[in-house]
Amino acid sequence: MQIHNYFSDLLLSIRTLFDNIIFKPNFIKYYSFNIANRTFELSQNDYKPNRELPAAIISLNDERYSFSERPTNIQNLTIENINQIPVLFDVVTDQYIFVQEEQVNVPITVNINCESQFQAKEVEFYIKRFLPLNKYIQLYAFTSFLEIDPHILFKLKMDYTQRDITNLFTRLNKNLGKAEYCFSIRYEPLVRLESIDPQISSSTLTKFTTNMQLDMLIQMPLHFLYNDPKPIIETINVDFTRFGHEPISENSMRSVTGTREKWRQTVPKKLVRRNLLVHDLEEFSLDTLIVNEISYKLFAITFEFEDFIIKENFEFNFFDVSTKFHRNIKPTLLDTDTNTVKFQFTEEEYNNYFKAEMTKPIIVQFVERMEDLL
Repeated sequence: MQIHNYFSDLLLSIRTLFDNIIFKPNFIKYYSFNIANRTFELSQNDYKPNRELPAAIISLNDERYSFSERPTNIQNLTIENINQIPVLFDVVTDQYIFVQEEQVNVPITVNINCESQFQAKEVEFYIKRFLPLNKYIQLYAFTSFLEIDPHILFKLKMDYTQRDITNLFTRLNKNLGKAEYCFSIRYEPLVRLESIDPQISSSTLTKFTTNMQLDMLIQMPLHFLYNDPKPIIETINVDFTRFGHEPISENSMRSVTGTREKWRQTVPKKLVRRNLLVHDLEEFSLDTLIVNEISYKLFAITFEFEDFIIKENFEFNFFDVSTKFHRNIKPTLLDTDTNTVKFQFTEEEYNNYFKAEMTKPIIVQFVERMEDLL
């Protein structure tokens, strides 16, 4: 079973640490993330040759297991296994899927280019205020979305087309151009500042760099565990060619259905058929429309019929960039012939709530009214 490059999520999370905790929002004007000789940026559509300062370049170094890898953790031992996390749950069959994790230390290099010596010292001051040298600090959290192969869900009879599977999401795989399934998992890494050095010795430089070394202590996913009907352990492999298109969230993004009736006691009135995770509305034909001098943002979501069918009795909920819940948003168009639904927001609504980014995705929830079928 392959997942995307998990380490790119960790690099992205440094932006959450800087923008939300250490610096004021938008203090860092530009971010670049490096894994070996590959680089990705937050905006795939920003081709400016010159960047505003300060600009951060965040690079990954070789990780190591904190306690050495312990494969016996996933066997049936009497010792409690605290690194085994439930990530998916079927409310009907009581089937679970677990992820087995292991603690790793991940060294990260951060170079922040500044426009003046004073700004370089300011960066050093803020970093040291929150991260004392050689001490692990828990400052922030982030949520990753890791892929799950549909054949595993079908093996366990987790029929996501007919009922609610808790914590299951769908998103667009840009490499393949089709939908894939994933689950959310939340991390709270420990951060240690190992060194920090502002380069300000010469006043003749055009830019001044503050260099720092961070060490992140965090869990790394290693195995899936499930019953089929006997216990099965499936190794998680990282696709190192795939990174730069997978979002993380600053908040916990658990699946919310709005109906918590127990299946065995009553038939729920509504079912969440799909939680679509979106981090770039440009992927959904985002367009600007001006009506009576009011600017609107219009976008369309289309599915292949063999993947998912949009029905007339659907309602649509949105979790915005801060995970605030917007219930029963009326679409401007619902076309069952083309399997397309379109939404329209004012420019102000879009900028305040629905301007999705790599670290601030939104969720579009497709809910079917079951009473219409009774």
